[in-house]
Amino acid sequence: MGNAIVLPDEIIPSSVRFPYIQAWVSHIKENCFDHLEPESQVAFATLFLCSPIGDYLEGPGGLNPQPYILWNFYTTCPAGSGDTCLPLSWWMNWAEEKGRQAYVEIEENLGSSARQYIHSDELARTVFRVNPRNCVGDRKFRVRLVFDQGTDYISETSSIKRIASPWSNWVRQVSCRKPLGDEVLIEVTFDTIQWSHVDDDDLSGPQVIETYGGLWAGTPETPGVVPYGLEWGNRIQDPRWNVLSFATDANSPRIDFHDGIYNVEAFEICRQLVERKGLECDPAVFPDPVPSPWETNNNILLIPLKDGDDILFSVTIRDYDASSSDDTVCNVVRRTPTRTLKGWADANGDVFQLHQPDNGNAECLVTIRLRAVSQ
Repeated sequence: MGNAIVLPDEIIPSSVRFPYIQAWVSHIKENCFDHLEPESQVAFATLFLCSPIGDYLEGPGGLNPQPYILWNFYTTCPAGSGDTCLPLSWWMNWAEEKGRQAYVEIEENLGSSARQYIHSDELARTVFRVNPRNCVGDRKFRVRLVFDQGTDYISETSSIKRIASPWSNWVRQVSCRKPLGDEVLIEVTFDTIQWSHVDDDDLSGPQVIETYGGLWAGTPETPGVVPYGLEWGNRIQDPRWNVLSFATDANSPRIDFHDGIYNVEAFEICRQLVERKGLECDPAVFPDPVPSPWETNNNILLIPLKDGDDILFSVTIRDYDASSSDDTVCNVVRRTPTRTLKGWADANGDVFQLHQPDNGNAECLVTIRLRAVSQ
C-alpha cells in the first residue's frame, strides 16, 4: 500500500481520500519535541521551536503555560480505508511529483468572526506552538492539509486547482494569555512531614510524640516581622500572614507521630483566615451547631506575591508531656529566594523544604509545594 498506490495521470484525487486528522492541545514541551520532523529533533531545534514565547511560560502548570496544538493522521478517511484512503506519505510524494505546493493550514478562531490562518510547509511537523495574544476568554484551533495549483493540469475543465483535506476537530479551550498584573496568587501546599530519631523521653514503650503546633507562610511587608506561631490561636495581626494550626482542643485531639513520613492533608487542621486574624481556631467562637474548623484536606494556603517578593515559612511543633515540660520537636524558619513576578507565575509544583537536624527530641523535614494559580 502507501507509495505503491498509482492513479492515472488524468485523475486527480479528491479531498475525501485524505486521512482524517485528530488534533488536541498539550502544555508539555516534550510533546512538542515528539511531534517535530525527525531532522529537527535535536537540541538546538527543540530549543528554537518548542521553548515558550512571549509571556508564556514552560508548563504544564503555572499561570501562563505555553500551549502546543498537536495532531495525528488516522488510517481512515471519508472514503473509507485501505487503498481508497491515501496515507500522508502518498500525498507528499504526489505533491512533489506534480510540483504542487503543500502546506498545513491552521485556523485560529477568537470568537465571533475573528479568525486567522497560519501556514506551515513542514508537513511532517505535526505541532504548532501557539503565539501569545491579548484576548478575552478561550481560543480554538483546527488543522487541515492544502495542496495548491501545480503542473498537473490536463484541461481547465478537468483540473482541480486546489485540494484541501477535511478539517480536523476543533481544539477548544486554549486559554488566552493572562496578564500578570501587579500580583501572582501562589498556592502553598504543606505536603508531607518526615520524622526521624523520635524520642519522647519515656524510658519504655514505643517512641511516639503527641504533637501540637503550627505551620506558617506569608510575605513580610514590614522589616523585622517574623510570623512565629508559638501558641495555638496566636493572633497574627498582619493580614498578609496565613496560618495552619494543628488541633489542641477536645474537638480534635493532638496528632501522634512515630518515625516515618506523614501526609499533611490527612491531619485535622484549622486554617486561620486572614479576615478574622486567628479567631477561626478558637473553639470559644464556634458554639454548636457551627461545624468544627478542624478538617482534613485543609493543608493549602493562597498567598498573593508581588515582583521581588519571597515567602517566609515557619514551622513550630511541640510534644505534649503530662508529667514534664513540653519539648520542641520541630522548629524551623526559612524563606525562599526572591523572584520576579514572571518567576512566581512560572511556579508549577516547585518543591521547597524545611529541615531541622536531630535536636535530641526529633529530626523533621517539611516538604512544601508552590504553584501559581489564576486569580
